[in-house]
Amino acid sequence: MKQLEAFAKATHTPIGYFFLPEPPEEHIPIPDLRTVRSDEISHPSPDLLDTIHTMQRRQAWLREELIECEAESLDVVGSARVSDDPQGVGLEMRRMAGLADGWAAAVRTWQE
Repeated sequence: MKQLEAFAKATHTPIGYFFLPEPPEEHIPIPDLRTVRSDEISHPSPDLLDTIHTMQRRQAWLREELIECEAESLDVVGSARVSDDPQGVGLEMRRMAGLADGWAAAVRTWQE
């Protein structure tokens, strides 16, 4: 069982998946995922799903943090279009939120 747990951890796979008759379909939990060449992703890798879930947790944490600190609301919703440059949109969103480049690397946990 310890080997299975280690394998599940290494492959980012819930241990229960190994006992299913067939693997479940994994769906990307964001509606407008952009890729480098706008390629469609039919089977997201465990690393991609892990990264998306990590960022969704950070997003939820930051939202709660800003609400708790009674920060002013931001005019982000509706400020960008799907056709806009993703890097430019991200830069503008960080500017609006008052976040410096590399903020995520500097704040590794909610306790910092």
